[in-house]
Order: sequence, then structure tokens, then C-alpha cells
Amino acid sequence: MTRVDILRKPDDLTERTRANLERKFKEYGHHPSVDQMDGLEEAAKVIQGMADGSLKDSSFYVSCLAPGIGKTSTIIQAIRNLSKMTEYAATGVIIFLSRVEEIAKLAKDMGLPTSDFSTIVSRHYPEILALGNTDKQQARVLFTTQQMLEACCRSTDSFESIRQFLWNGKPRQVKIWDEAILPSNHFTVDEWSISGLLDPLRFAGEMALAKELSDFRKELENAKDKDVVIVPDIHRHRLALNEIVGLVETPRHKAATEYLWKLSDKPCRVRKDQNTITALDYEDFLPKDLGPMLIMDASGSQRETYRLWYEHRHGIKFLHSPQKTYEGLTVFHWNRGSGRDAKQNPANGKKLVDGVVKAITSIPEGKPILVIHKKPRGKKDLDWEKEIRERIRDRSNVSFCTWGQHTATNDYVDCEHVILADLLNYATSQYEAIGRGAKGAKVEEDFSDEDFQGTRLGEFAHNVYQAACRGAVRRSIGTQCPQGVTLHMIFSTNRGTGFPRPMLKRVFPGCTVVDWNPIPKKLTQNEQALKDLKAKAEFKEMSKTQIAKVLGIGKNNVNRLFDSLDKKEAIAQ
Repeated sequence: MTRVDILRKPDDLTERTRANLERKFKEYGHHPSVDQMDGLEEAAKVIQGMADGSLKDSSFYVSCLAPGIGKTSTIIQAIRNLSKMTEYAATGVIIFLSRVEEIAKLAKDMGLPTSDFSTIVSRHYPEILALGNTDKQQARVLFTTQQMLEACCRSTDSFESIRQFLWNGKPRQVKIWDEAILPSNHFTVDEWSISGLLDPLRFAGEMALAKELSDFRKELENAKDKDVVIVPDIHRHRLALNEIVGLVETPRHKAATEYLWKLSDKPCRVRKDQNTITALDYEDFLPKDLGPMLIMDASGSQRETYRLWYEHRHGIKFLHSPQKTYEGLTVFHWNRGSGRDAKQNPANGKKLVDGVVKAITSIPEGKPILVIHKKPRGKKDLDWEKEIRERIRDRSNVSFCTWGQHTATNDYVDCEHVILADLLNYATSQYEAIGRGAKGAKVEEDFSDEDFQGTRLGEFAHNVYQAACRGAVRRSIGTQCPQGVTLHMIFSTNRGTGFPRPMLKRVFPGCTVVDWNPIPKKLTQNEQALKDLKAKAEFKEMSKTQIAKVLGIGKNNVNRLFDSLDKKEAIAQ
């Protein structure tokens, strides 16, 4: 862990920020430990070091403090102080957020004069775009999205050259990134997505390109796992990207077209996903002169991507980030597959819904509940919200949130009970592309199974942690989460595609993990016979030999039968 070394003086930006935080926390009964306050101070020191130029290196400084400790409050108080201090009159600030919806709230909480802040977002959000100073380059503080930085970097790899981000004609010195960051974007194109492009290209008269992609699809189909293939040179056909994208209709095929454009004439790694074969690669997008920058990511200690970045790309430093414990959290785990294949089977889908409904009805009616689930993509996909709401019409305090919206929001902070109806699980090719991008490994280079599994499990930990922390578990009482909060989860522990249950203790140190089986497995004929026998008075006097004889099984199988019955009965309780 890094301790920030910058020039300090009495009543400086960092000292004022800490004093403001301590006063604010006292007002609303928030009591972080001294060590956690030191962690918040380290983040404030990075902001001060960027503002006064004493932070000389170009590193990314990552604060991994848990949700609810005060990272956002630190940003608010530090920028408020900076905007009032005369020595920083010429200092500009830019804050990158993961979601447009968070901009208005943060701008309001910061309480800056209208002339002092502005926003740059997509034109699809006119109400956010209109906030603050209409002259973007004259606003001291600029709020924008991480996606906007990515879009601006398509034509440059220099932060200083992005004109719309300038402050009075100069680059903004203070740069803050809220939530997770990766150094690259990953691209994956599977054989079925390519198939969806062939007819539109053929009907548009682009026979040569259609034939080339058809041949490439066959090459993918015949490739072995981890092979390297060369994507056809789409650019030489003299079609603009928007022309090709305009030929297809579905968002999936439009995305595949854009990815093929990015991968044109490049070597790509092949991975065999569950139902298809996929070509993958990544592309760096962060400007080389973006650092120094403060990263506020509560999942920083969970994701393997940061370790790969740190060890292979370098240029990343972890701030002192003392964590909290989760003794007050009980995690109920149902060891059952909840992926799309499981949910598309009507019988399995019904059982999964039954399980979630049982979890909801087991919670007192006055307690708000948050259910997080995948958004249905097609007719066969299970519509969690529709199915569950039909069963719990008398419960008005159940909220629903889809994966992808499970980060950077405090809308559900009063929910003491969170249910993860399924998990956000990626394809094999996506995990490898994410890991390769973090490591900076070329597609021709080996990507070890250790790095792959580390990436896969790290993304699992990151998504589970972020989802759970939308609820009341994000609150901090000293160094702990509140007592009595619960997390119900449905996932398989199958090796390779599932997740090991012991990981839950790593994600939530100190939590209690218990078996949860709302739909117990049926007893076998022998198990039911043993259960009936145990209910009889004479059972207590029977030997193993006598029990085996009555049940018609071998004596050596009696203990095994007792164990299987005990396990099923324990889970059913």
C-alpha cells in the first residue's frame, strides 16, 4: 500500500478536507475508525498533490476503501475546498463517472455555483448536458462519463489534446475516476454473430465481403481452442463502418460489426465458449498522459485485473485502504445453476422463481428488499420481475435492479435484504480478453490457466460485492456493516464454470455463510424408508445390522444412507 508523499503545510487542502469530513460524519452519526479516516486522507492528499503539482509521477492511485466509508464525501469536500482556496484559482478539475445518472446527484451534493461546473455527456441526455455553465471550458469542475473519454480517445492518445476537456485552454490538473477502471476495452466476435451479417451484406451487393466473412466463419468453426487466427481485412472493401452497421438490425449484430471493424486484419485468439467459438482481442484506450489520477474503486481489492496491471503494465499504486468487516451479514447460498440455460427450461425456471419468492416471504413484511437479476434478452429468457411480482402482489416494498445497473447508486441503501437471483457471468472468451487487456498480453502470447481463473473469480467477486453493496450492507458502523443484513444467492459451485463457496468469505470477511435450499431435493426410496424407520419407537434399540436388514441394504451402506438423509434434512430446515 502506498502512502502519498506531497508537500504539506498547516490548514492545507488535505487538512481542511479531513476536518470537514469529521464534522459531517459526526452530524449524521457515521463513525469510521481512525485508520479508515487515514485512508480517506490519503485520497485527499492525491487530490492536493495533483492540484499543486507536487505529485510528480503519472501513476493511477487506487483507493479500495469499502462502500459507505466516505470516498464520495471525500471528493465532495476536497473539491469544495479547492474551489474556495485562492492558491488553486487556476486549477481545473475533471471527474469521470460510470453512469450519467450519477452526475446530477454529485453536482448537486457538491453545491458549486452554476458558473463553476459543467457537464459533457451524450446528446441523448439533454437535461444533464444543460446543467451548470454553458461554456464548458470556463467551468472549474467538469463532470463527464468514462464512456465519453473513450469516445474522445478514438482519434487521439493524448489527454492534453482533447479540446472539450480543457479549462481556460489548459489541461485540467485534478483528475478523478469513480468506480472500476480497466486499461483496455475487449472485443469478442463469435461464429453466430458473423452468420447474422452474411445475408444483409449479400442483399446489399457486397458479395466479396460476405464471401470473405463466410470463409472466416468456417475457419473459426474448425479452429481449436486457443488457436490464433487472422480476421479478414474489412477496411480494404472501402465501406465505411456506419454503412456496414446500417445493414443489420439487432443491437447484437451491430456490436459484432463494430468489433469486426476493430479487429480487421489483426491476429485474434480463439476460445471455445459454451455454445459457440469466439475470436477475441483488446485495445488500449486510456491516454498515455492521463496520470496522475485518483481512482475510487471499492472493488480494487477484489479484482485480479488490478494485480495483472500492477505486475505487468505497472503505473498503478494502491492507497492505504483499511477494510471493514461483515460480521453482521448472513449469506444464504443455494447451490443451484441459475444461468440462462437453466432459466430457459420452464421447470427449472419455475423452481428458481419459487426459491426467490420463498426468500422474500421469509423476510418480515416491513423490511425493504432488493432483487438483482439479468435483464431478459429473448422470449425464452426468464422475466424475473414479472414472474415474481405476480406472486408477491401484497408486497410493495420489493425493488428490482438488473445487472449492469448494480453499481454507483445509493437508491437501495435502505434495503437490509438483497437477493441475487442469478449472477453476472461472462463467456470464457470475455474473461480471457479482460485478463489479457489488464496484463497487456498480446494474443500470440500464452495466457495461463492461473491468470484466467484469477480473472474469472476476480470478476465474480467484483460483481457480487458491488451488487450486495447496493443495499444496507454498504453502511458502516465503525469498522463493521450493520447487524441483521442478509444476502441470498443462487449459484453453482461446479468446478470450472461455477464459483467456490469459500470465496464468499474473501469477498465479505467475517460474514456467516449458510446453506439455503428453498426447494429441497426429494428423498430417495431408501432415505424415505430410513426416515420412517427413525420415527418408530423401536429404532433406538436397533443395531446397524438390524437396520440394514429391515431396509434391505448392505451393512456397509448404512452410514452413507444416514449421512445423505441428515444432509437433506439439515438443508430443508
